[in-house]
Amino acid sequence: MFLVSSDAMCDICMEPYDDTRTLPHSIPCGHIFCGDCLVANPRHNCPTCRAPYQHAALRRLHVDFPPTGTAQLRETARTLQQRFATVIVRGAAEGQTLRQIIDDCESFLRS
Repeated sequence: MFLVSSDAMCDICMEPYDDTRTLPHSIPCGHIFCGDCLVANPRHNCPTCRAPYQHAALRRLHVDFPPTGTAQLRETARTLQQRFATVIVRGAAEGQTLRQIIDDCESFLRS
């Protein structure tokens, strides 16, 4: 199974995979790169294992990409979790009340 995380990228051009420009493709050896890089490769050898391949053997991988805001949501959730952890370890600092953190979490969950 090929898992596409928000930071998955083509190992040739180092661009993140997406559903428009850098579509992931597999070659017979099983390695995965974006289709543009595989077509542009003049040697027709896998950049990882050097196994030969033909353009006709390229197989586009149909992947459901996460929505573009997913990384931002994860970062916000991590920040809120860190704020809770800080309160648990150190107690609520002046100007940062537990009630405010709870309100921010509820707002995040409603969005």
